[in-house]
Amino acid sequence: MKFCEFIESLQSLNPNKIIMIKAGAFFNSIGRDAIILEYTLGLKRSCFAKGLCKVGFPVSYVRDNLEEIKKRLKDKNLGIIIYDEVENGRYKFKNKSYDIILELNGDEIEETRKNTDCNECKKNVYGKVTNRYTIRKEDYEKLAKKVEDFLNSIKEILKIKYYVRYQDDFLLFHESKKYLQECLISLQDFLKKEKLELNKKTRIYSNNENFIFLGRKNNKNYANYRRIKGKIKKKYYLFQKEKTSLYSLMSSINSFYTLDRKYTEKCLEKFR
Repeated sequence: MKFCEFIESLQSLNPNKIIMIKAGAFFNSIGRDAIILEYTLGLKRSCFAKGLCKVGFPVSYVRDNLEEIKKRLKDKNLGIIIYDEVENGRYKFKNKSYDIILELNGDEIEETRKNTDCNECKKNVYGKVTNRYTIRKEDYEKLAKKVEDFLNSIKEILKIKYYVRYQDDFLLFHESKKYLQECLISLQDFLKKEKLELNKKTRIYSNNENFIFLGRKNNKNYANYRRIKGKIKKKYYLFQKEKTSLYSLMSSINSFYTLDRKYTEKCLEKFR
């Protein structure tokens, strides 16, 4: 049994209640429940599987704000059951067990769809269009291998002795700025043939200048404090204007907190 089938079995046992269950770092709802929570609570919908929508709350948010969530659902008259992962729970899936931490009664549920129109959905990750054409799986795999081989052979092709690479991010080091400019043109020519391009942030720096790689400056400090501050400020403004949900705001803060706890706490001080 797949996890989505396990959730659907819980839905069939409780046809007039939304089912939300812990899955990794989130409490998720799928199918018709995801669609309902999107238009009633403003949660951000994405794909759980092909043709199956999902929404979710971060685990820490649910556990810390259970009473607030309960109040919001009561105000909307939504019936819901939230299942958390516990020891010796009554509901088993593989080697995990779950039990109910919140249950509310509500109106009869009329929604039956498992998804909105996937062909029109901008959040559909199972049919993304890139550069105005759809990349077939086999074409993507060929292209990925070609780029991978090219990146792995940078030393031989460009005669570069020192370079650092993490996936598709890389640094090239050479004594001559002129030669690095030639390397840049070679890279651009190769990628252009494959209908790809370098990131617009690509630059040539002197070794005594500050540069950013993988979000860090060359002194190892995180480089994007101002970006964190600006993005949190924008999200908070949209939340105050009721143009985004509390979930969206908390998800952003959670993401930045995981990335850099010190700077995120510093930003949050501005809003207290």
